[in-house]
Amino acid sequence: MGYTWKKPLFLRIAAIGCLHTFVYLYLIPFVVLPRFGRNGLLCATICAVIISITIMGSMWTGKKFKKKYGKKYVQKN
Repeated sequence: MGYTWKKPLFLRIAAIGCLHTFVYLYLIPFVVLPRFGRNGLLCATICAVIISITIMGSMWTGKKFKKKYGKKYVQKN
């Protein structure tokens, strides 16, 4: 079977979903808000969004890199 980019894409999107679920349903209400209040809420939200943007950006740069350089730099198992 050949390499397909859909599996890693699905895993990255699922990882973003898990990250946001953890941050917004556990970390912020039970850890950040009692200790740091509103400023902690803002900081945790900004960090989660930046991590998500970084992961999503890596999807597009990965496709561009692969398209530009081809299979020359792709490792085989």
